[in-house]
Amino acid sequence: GVLAGTLAIAWFPISAMLALDAANRLRREGLGRIEELCADLALIYLPFGAIWLWASRMGIAFFNQPEPATLLGSGHFHYAGFTAGIVAALAGRSLRQTLGSEKEEPQQFE
Repeated sequence: GVLAGTLAIAWFPISAMLALDAANRLRREGLGRIEELCADLALIYLPFGAIWLWASRMGIAFFNQPEPATLLGSGHFHYAGFTAGIVAALAGRSLRQTLGSEKEEPQQFE
């Protein structure tokens, strides 16, 4: 209902700020290391999940899909987009540290 939608929309400004920070970092630093790219892209997914969560709680059917498809879409963006990207970034950082390749220049994508 409306109360749930109001509470859910509070998540959007936070997720949007994180996404904007990640986009600015991408613009400023370029693609750089793949693990950092994964972290930035994961953060950029968050506002999509927040919007879908708000729509679900307000009873809005995105793309003509009734509940629970909208709520599942929110979960998809939060877990498949955000969590998978963060896990990949952390695994890449750990692997780089384990292999002792911190001194190498970052791989640049063209």
